[in-house]
Amino acid sequence: MKQYEAWVNSVEQLADRDTELWRCGMLAVDVPIPKQAHAWCVGQGFECQAVENLSTPLRNTSHPENMIWLPGIAQVRNPRLITALRTAIVRMGGMLREECAVGGARVVGGRVIGLQTSFDELLVDSVVLATGAWAGTGLADLNPVPNIRPIRGQMLLFKLEPGALDTIVYRHGLYLIPRRDGHILVGSTVEDVGFDKSTDIATRHRLHAEAAELLPILSSVQPIQHWSGLRPGSPDNIPIIDRHPDYDNVFVNTGHYRYGVTMAPASAELLVDLMEGNTPALDPAPYSWQAALTRRW
Repeated sequence: MKQYEAWVNSVEQLADRDTELWRCGMLAVDVPIPKQAHAWCVGQGFECQAVENLSTPLRNTSHPENMIWLPGIAQVRNPRLITALRTAIVRMGGMLREECAVGGARVVGGRVIGLQTSFDELLVDSVVLATGAWAGTGLADLNPVPNIRPIRGQMLLFKLEPGALDTIVYRHGLYLIPRRDGHILVGSTVEDVGFDKSTDIATRHRLHAEAAELLPILSSVQPIQHWSGLRPGSPDNIPIIDRHPDYDNVFVNTGHYRYGVTMAPASAELLVDLMEGNTPALDPAPYSWQAALTRRW
């Protein structure tokens, strides 16, 4: 967590923007086997506490012995983090091109030397495929990343008074994430429906009802937004960070599933080590192209 905070702080300083990194903790409710969950958390280095005297606006849906409090869990407001990253990249001399489709690759001697875009041809030294949910479809003439497919997630957004909820709450796959200004995220579904980003009223009602079971005040308000996104799904949530097997200077960094924001700094560090020929700080084998070929949904 300290390393992640340091990374976010560096981005904030470069961009002169606040990403709202907040160590608000997380309360896990109705944990099926609390002792086993507690042991796993301790084994992974997470501070983990039992809940005895809970003061919260949450409905008492669980006995305290079936709750686990993780005070060290933090969140970052991801749209603001992306905005800060964009600003930091530009200030460091980077160039961003939006709505710029890539239509083909020029390959010479096993190396990609150019990418044909909808505007012009970009001459390149190296290429990183970080195409998210679309990585499994390939890019231009480059072969697709194995075992990556889109997984839809629908979410709701509520607006309450600031302080109505001051910790992340998790129960049976549903989470409530409070923001400092009173917004509360509720999600998220896991739907294997291809590249369909539509939403449906039945899911809206279900998410709303389940959220209100935990935070009763939500039953009297309507969500201000309902949307969906496509995650780069991968078996076992394991990303692929490796050199493309067909090209010397093409690399991939995708398949983070539901943990892209969480794993971004470490993924980038491993990617840079592989690109520059350095000894990686962590074992790259689980994230290799070959490992991805062996995994199954």
